Amino acid sequence: MKNNEKDFEINLIGDRSGEKWLGTFVCNKILSHRQQLLEDQLYQEHLGKGFTNASPRAREQAEILARIKVSLVKWPDWWKELGMGMDSVDDNLITEVWTAIMKIQLAAFEAIQNKAKEAESQLKEIAASDQLK
Repeated sequence: MKNNEKDFEINLIGDRSGEKWLGTFVCNKILSHRQQLLEDQLYQEHLGKGFTNASPRAREQAEILARIKVSLVKWPDWWKELGMGMDSVDDNLITEVWTAIMKIQLAAFEAIQNKAKEAESQLKEIAASDQLK
């Protein structure tokens, strides 16, 4: 898909580590079906076999980390060293990366919805006009 990537910056101090995290990430604006299936697979893998008994926090972490992993296409070196977020102790870092991705993906979805509404309006105008008669 053309033009499906968007970059974002992270610049914060870790809430537990006290480390400064600064870098540029690139994520997909829209996930493919394959990526969506992989996200579900990763979610289940993160929780393990007994995932039905997982705590609400574990479920949230698994969901967030799975979405981050399937969405990112480029990241700073330190992100890879953190196991793509899995080995981070900083909640605010994970939250910041996830929030940035979700804002980008939501904006892409809203743009598609707006185009669909615009096309719908045009079709209604054509249908109401004499162009079809």
